[in-house]
Amino acid sequence: MSDLPDGANYWSVNREISDLKSRLIYNVVFLSMAIIAGLFLMSKILGIFDLLNFYSSTIPIVIAIIYFFKIIQKTATRMSMLNMVAIGEGHPWHPSEEIGDTSVWVRDAEKWHKIAKGVRLFAQSDPIIERTLLKNNDENGKILLTWPYLLDSEVKKLIALVNQALAYQDAQDRIEGQDDPIETARGREKQEFYPVEREWQETTPGSLTPQPGALLRQIKVKSSDIIQKDKE
Repeated sequence: MSDLPDGANYWSVNREISDLKSRLIYNVVFLSMAIIAGLFLMSKILGIFDLLNFYSSTIPIVIAIIYFFKIIQKTATRMSMLNMVAIGEGHPWHPSEEIGDTSVWVRDAEKWHKIAKGVRLFAQSDPIIERTLLKNNDENGKILLTWPYLLDSEVKKLIALVNQALAYQDAQDRIEGQDDPIETARGREKQEFYPVEREWQETTPGSLTPQPGALLRQIKVKSSDIIQKDKE
């Protein structure tokens, strides 16, 4: 994986994204323990009924191993997907108090791509090979990059989250009097082509919201504007 762009941080710098990655690891540990406990319990039950032999003990173990490796593979894919997005220090999801770059980057198999302001990603399956095309705004938009993942429910949820990050980027950079990109994004999700429905923060307690650092940055910017106007 290539180095991060200058000024960028993996979006897992946000506590809630970081918690999501931690939950994936916890789930693997929990399921591993459940599989071991299940095999132990099964051997005890088979022993009680005198049914324990080579086949009755080997077959469940083989099935458990196959299932376990599928879980590992799926978790590794999800972890990899969460490492495909980065944000600047000035983004509302970044905990930093600094006034910096609000950009959002998304990477493909080769490099990072800085998503232009005002753009939203539309995910579409590649009709030829097993990958996901990420287009500009809708199904007729230009292909911005490709992801080496099948377009499933997990990818759709992740793209919806990336689009939320893009909406917050635009809101942070919005000039007074311009349309609110958060409201525009809500309307966008009502269109037929939008890949996933999602409830926004005011109706979803604990959802991703701007970090405290973002609020301090806004105060600094507004204070600077007031001082500048006073000088004029």
